[in-house]
Formats: sequence, C-alpha cells, structure tokens
Amino acid sequence: MTCCLRPKLSRHLVSKVNASLPKNNVRLKTPKLAANFGTLSYIMKQVTNRFLNLRLVAVCLVLVSATFAGNAAATERAECFPFESLPTEKRLKAEALLLKALDSEALYTIVGGIKPMSSGFVNFNFPVREPRQDEARKQHAATLASIRETREMLSLWRCGGEVFSEVQHFSRVFEGKRFAEGVVFNSTALRRMLGERSAFFSRWGITPESHPLTVLYAVENSDATPRFAGYGFLFGYPEYAVRFFVEAANEEEFTGRFVERDFYSIGTFTGETNRFVYAVPKGHKEREEDAKLKARAQQLLAEYKTRRARFIGDGKAGAVELLRDWFCDEAGRCDPARTYR
Repeated sequence: MTCCLRPKLSRHLVSKVNASLPKNNVRLKTPKLAANFGTLSYIMKQVTNRFLNLRLVAVCLVLVSATFAGNAAATERAECFPFESLPTEKRLKAEALLLKALDSEALYTIVGGIKPMSSGFVNFNFPVREPRQDEARKQHAATLASIRETREMLSLWRCGGEVFSEVQHFSRVFEGKRFAEGVVFNSTALRRMLGERSAFFSRWGITPESHPLTVLYAVENSDATPRFAGYGFLFGYPEYAVRFFVEAANEEEFTGRFVERDFYSIGTFTGETNRFVYAVPKGHKEREEDAKLKARAQQLLAEYKTRRARFIGDGKAGAVELLRDWFCDEAGRCDPARTYR
C-alpha cells in the first residue's frame, strides 16, 4: 500500500481552517444565512476533507509503524527485492551482493528465519580522522562512496516487511580505523527471539516491536558481557553456547587464562565449516539443540542448492527471481514467512 501524504497536512489544521473563513462571515447574521449557505457548505466540505485526510495519514502511520515492528504482510512480486529500480550496472552489483549473502549463512536469515541476524557479507574499514595525504583522502572518499552505494542496494532487500538490511558501523576503533559491515535481519525470527529473551533485552527497554537497528546498537555499545551475549542471541546460537562464550570471556578477563574451546559448524553453500559457527566447551558432544538446528539448516541448504542450480548461471534469471519464485504464490503475492511457518 502506498500512502500519499500531502505536504500541506504537516501544518496546523486549525490555523488553516480559520484562515479559509471569510472575515465578514465570522459572525453570520440571520438575514445573511441563505446568502452565505454556499460559503458555509464549501467550508464544511473543506474541513471534512481535511479530517478525512488526517485519518488517512493516521492509518498510513500505523501501517509504517507495523512494518518497523516486524508485522510483515504479503507484498506484490515487483516489490519483493525491487532491484528493477536500479540502473543496469548497479543492479548487477546488487544481484552479486545478494547472491554472496545467500551463499553464506545469511541464507538462514533471509529465507529460513533460523538466524534473526546475519552479517559479514560485505565489509569496510576507514580512518576515524580524515587523512591529510591526497592518496589516502581519495581512498577514504572512495570507501564512503562505496558504503553509500551499498546502503542504497541494501535498502531494496525487503519483501513484505520481513527482511531488513543496512550497513552497521562498530563503535570500537582499532589502530585509528573503524570497521563496518552489512547486516540483514529476519523480522519474524528477531521478534520471536526478543520475546523469548525478554528478561535479557529489557535492560535496554527493548521489546519485540523494537526496530532492528535499535536492538543492534544497544548490543554493540554495551559492556563486554551483555555485548557478547546479545550478539550470540542475534546470531541464533543456542543458549548454552552463548552462556559458555560469555563465561569463558569473563574468566579470561579475570585470570588472563584463555579458556580452551571447540567449535560447532553448520555448513553453507560456500563451505561446511567456519560459516555458521559457534564456540562450545572443549570435548563437546553434540547436544539435542545442536542437532535440531543443523537439521533445519541442512534441509534449507539442500533446497537452496536445487533452486540455485535453476536460477544462477549464464542466461539464467538470477538471485532476485530465485527468491521471488521461493516466496511468491501463483497470484504474485510474496511472503518470505511462508517458507518457515
């Protein structure tokens, strides 16, 4: 639904109505009622129309708020990853970036709803202070331009309010440089996780309706312990694994001794290890939650490989059509959540 908000409605309605009243009709005398009936009728129509417009604005604002809150709804096929709005060269870049994400663990966010958030499919770093040397200044400007272009492309990673993507910057600076990367969220998975972990996220006043970036930056700008735990939950790791990592980090902080660990990996199209991966205690034996998580991911990955072979390659439709074919019904209504209900 497109909401057409007229600029005039942003001003005070009362002052506009008052301004439209003829001065000589502020007090309508009885003999003049018939003569001024047309004026009154016109005024009342204007007032009614303006209030109807305000009601339309209110409805639109509710719909926009619902979208940010993650209340996804089906959308038209052309509005599901609408890359057609990009120039040809930029559209090719956008398709390549989307495919790179799908080949990574971001598949489990965009399609599967297994991970509330995935990241790292595009990375940047840049100096905190603007360089003085000409070559370094040019490189800095080029990086910022690339970030701007990436944000434009990621703004089209949407389908019925279910997917949201942006470029995240990290608060910590290393050797004078700040780092940034692409992030993508699944609204349903994020909302569900925030509800299940409400006791943890309530420290920031976060609720399931919170915007993804509100959640992300609350976590990013926190102290080490809540930051590690928050990222673990956002990345969809089991609770025991999140708890182990936090406790290991705290022990290392207090004792200076590194806690030995193993890693549990769930494969992606790009590789079987070190993609969707989390730390576990040394000598860890697969737990029930590990097995269930891996089984869901493997089932989704198998389906993706089949579809990828159909849509990706020379002369084939590409990543956007792969997702539309997956998300949309025969009537052209698209809803990513239909793949994991």
